[in-house]
Amino acid sequence: PILVVGATGAVGREVVRELLADGQRVRAMTRDPRGARALSLSKLPHAEALLEIVSGDVCQFNATVAAMAGCGACVSCQWTERPSSPKDIVFKMWDPSNEFLGAWGPTKPDPIPEEWGEDYSWLDPGTDARHPYNTVFAAACNLVDAARATGCARLVRAASPLAPLLAVSPQVVAHNAKWSMSVKWHKKGELVLEEAAYSEEVGEIALVRLA
Repeated sequence: PILVVGATGAVGREVVRELLADGQRVRAMTRDPRGARALSLSKLPHAEALLEIVSGDVCQFNATVAAMAGCGACVSCQWTERPSSPKDIVFKMWDPSNEFLGAWGPTKPDPIPEEWGEDYSWLDPGTDARHPYNTVFAAACNLVDAARATGCARLVRAASPLAPLLAVSPQVVAHNAKWSMSVKWHKKGELVLEEAAYSEEVGEIALVRLA
């Protein structure tokens, strides 16, 4: 079958519809397989014979591997936006390069006062499961690693239309300010896919730029 990640979203649903119409067996991965949007997929033409709906979150590696097992191709349409929060602003002022985002280790940067304690994860927006560090960048890493682990030969990912633009362009600055630096993490996620494509460890990898 063909695995579709983010199958219940606007783009994912259309991908599922087209694949079913083409007679392809589809495995739709969603975090809520019993939700209304997932159930609506089962009502699409040819769904009864060709569609399988499975539970999974692409931000979780083991779940991604389980969903991808036995699939010859994967189409990732996941697209989650998270509004910026005051925590993002504080973190950006303290760590402009996002060096420690989502990667807190045993040594902490000097600017944090010792009296604040040992655990600063509350300050790290990367600990929010909805942050694009997780839903975009970590998801891209999981897709590539899962494809390697399962032998999935083709990987297609819906790509941000803003990612090719310069970081200082007005559209990117505005979008990053509103949506938790998501364009930055889309770019980093695309680099993961491009590097995997050059290594030829996954087979075929394609980015489809959304309009």
